[in-house]
Amino acid sequence: MLKAILFDLDGTLVNTDPLHYQTWQEVLRDYGMEIDRTFYKAKISGRLNPVIIQDLLPQLSFEAGQQLANSKEARFREIALSLYRQKAEGRPEFIRGQKVY
Repeated sequence: MLKAILFDLDGTLVNTDPLHYQTWQEVLRDYGMEIDRTFYKAKISGRLNPVIIQDLLPQLSFEAGQQLANSKEARFREIALSLYRQKAEGRPEFIRGQKVY
């Protein structure tokens, strides 16, 4: 009996970079920053959230930066889960019925 399935999602089944880009656009807009794809690739993509926040918003306290990182990840998960549900019909049967953690 199959108990678990583990995937490396970034680049294997799903490319989440566009979702991170969208999320960072939303989050940074609240701080008066508009970013484009070039800025995202140069300053954000592939970096850890705390480092990104410290570089882009150095005026934030450590606690505010942590809160922003948590908010960004929560928003990313909302967007990703919404897309996951929308595209469930396109996945193979063995994936379609699995729980999302």
